[in-house]
Amino acid sequence: MPKFLVTTLDCSYIPSDSEAGPPVHIGHIYLIGTAHFSLESQEDVRKVMRKVQPNAVMVELCANRAVMLELDSNNMLAEASQMSFFGLLRNMRTKYGMAHGFLQAALLSMSAHFTRELGMTPGGEFRVALEESQKIKDCSFHLGDRPVNITLRRAVANLSLWHRLKFFVSMIATLNSKITEKEIERLKESDMLEELLREISCEFPSLAKVLLEERDQYMAFMLQYLALEEFHRLVTSEALPEPFKIVGVIGMGHVAGIVNSFNQNINIRELTK
Repeated sequence: MPKFLVTTLDCSYIPSDSEAGPPVHIGHIYLIGTAHFSLESQEDVRKVMRKVQPNAVMVELCANRAVMLELDSNNMLAEASQMSFFGLLRNMRTKYGMAHGFLQAALLSMSAHFTRELGMTPGGEFRVALEESQKIKDCSFHLGDRPVNITLRRAVANLSLWHRLKFFVSMIATLNSKITEKEIERLKESDMLEELLREISCEFPSLAKVLLEERDQYMAFMLQYLALEEFHRLVTSEALPEPFKIVGVIGMGHVAGIVNSFNQNINIRELTK
């Protein structure tokens, strides 16, 4: 597997004080850092899944965004071509309220903007991960991102009225900008959606915490949970146990944050308030 693409986390069982012996290796987690608008990333996921043959796979989606797994590219392109920020805002405002609806409309519009400019839909790597997992015996598929309604609610709560207005102006400027050839190549080679959020978040630090850092922690917790599930499966199996293998398919902008959070005690209740 290409080392620049896959980050490996080693999972070990550490005996308690009453138990004797050194830590025992129980499995590996393979994090594939992807670019959301990239055919190359889709092929990378396919190759890693086929080589690793994991027991479980986790993707950077939540239940609210899982529809991305079902729609084909032509339908998604058609939908993106008809999306407008103010049309989305009207719908989202009715459903979620003004502040929450604005953020939801802004993020959807940004994704649709890139889709129209590139003529390519995001999230193809997640669809490939699902497709490949279905070919592997007893491989389970998991949605690992925090529910988007919780993320947006927490983001709105962290923005003052003045910052909401500034964010509105910043997003409108982004949506009206033309993507250059250089940026198109960046989109294909990096997690530019996350990069753009990081750039915007420099002006709004509270947004960076909610949209990026907290989600890194949430996904790290979900991987911890999956590792525990797989360990339990190992110790209760009648077959000769083998170390488990878990694949995580996430935007490359989240990899470092997940790695840094993985061995920490994560307060999941605080992250899901």
